[in-house]
Amino acid sequence: MRARKVVRTLRPGAYARYVDDVLVFGRSRAGLEELRREVERFLAGLRLRIHPRKGGVFPTAGGVTFLGWRLFPDRARLVRGNVVRFRRRLKEMQEGYASGKTTWWGVRQRIAAWQGHAAFGDTWRLRESILDAAPFQRRG
Repeated sequence: MRARKVVRTLRPGAYARYVDDVLVFGRSRAGLEELRREVERFLAGLRLRIHPRKGGVFPTAGGVTFLGWRLFPDRARLVRGNVVRFRRRLKEMQEGYASGKTTWWGVRQRIAAWQGHAAFGDTWRLRESILDAAPFQRRG
């Protein structure tokens, strides 16, 4: 309700919001900085504040990180750390499955969840290369 009030009052050009993550887009840096000050005043009344390193005014041409993605005007790429963590988890899943600690059903659910997230961008080749390199076999 309160976020809606901020949007109606401040009238950003365009914005994206997911839970407590927000992106606001505008044409002028000065306008966005003024909007940020207004949001900071609003949040101060709720005893909240913007994260000092994550909140800022940036040109979109260099990309913006949001929800595990690096968003550019013409494309979206998974953040490298997201891919590295999944490869590490995949290896742990392989070891768990090989030793019998993890079921095939559990492995499939975790892979499907990551694939569902990764499928929001043009990641088909990335997903294929990661999963092709991951053989799952039971030991003896």
